[in-house]
Amino acid sequence: MAVTWMGVMLSLTFVVIFVKTAPVTAKTIYVDDDGTADYSNIQAAIDIANPGDTVYVYSGTYYENLDIPKTISLIGENREVTIINGSGNGGEVIKIMADGVNISGLKITGCMRGHSGIELASVNNCTIFNNNISLNEYIGIRVRTSNNNRILNNMISSNELYGIYLKESHNIEIINNTTSHNYFGVFLYDSKYTIIHNNHFINDGINIGGQYIGHDPEDAVG
Repeated sequence: MAVTWMGVMLSLTFVVIFVKTAPVTAKTIYVDDDGTADYSNIQAAIDIANPGDTVYVYSGTYYENLDIPKTISLIGENREVTIINGSGNGGEVIKIMADGVNISGLKITGCMRGHSGIELASVNNCTIFNNNISLNEYIGIRVRTSNNNRILNNMISSNELYGIYLKESHNIEIINNTTSHNYFGVFLYDSKYTIIHNNHFINDGINIGGQYIGHDPEDAVG
């Protein structure tokens, strides 16, 4: 009897259970300020999103300051009437804190002095596409120590200091944007291998500073 029991135990030891799991698929989370969608608050939708998801925002005005700490797409219905306004709340209107984030179709306005409409801080491979970034008290788009990002087809106007500000950020593409009535349309500081192509500057322009001025980047000190 003891031998039989041990045989059963040994047999159970080698039983392998195969569990078939469904693949995880990206989803779209809808936001509408009139309360008819999944959420009426954009940050709440971002908080429950998984990497790879899309947060789609219908037209309306959203008084929020957003943190994006995961790889998602934040898409607005229309860059003229889907408005994120950071007025009076402090900080960046949108702070990107993860690689591979996409932002498009939004009007981004109302950041307080010392901050920016969109900030990319130590992130890579993000795309800022087809937005209206205007009337921010300091900077429209600020890119700090971030590489391989793309700023494409945006309207960037009437920001108090810079339309686009790059600091120590490399391999950035700035293409097909219109900057107007900013103090500087584009400001580059210690940023190498930046492509600036087919942009339209109205009553502003480009300013370049830092140790790489007049040097081949391979010969720059530091």
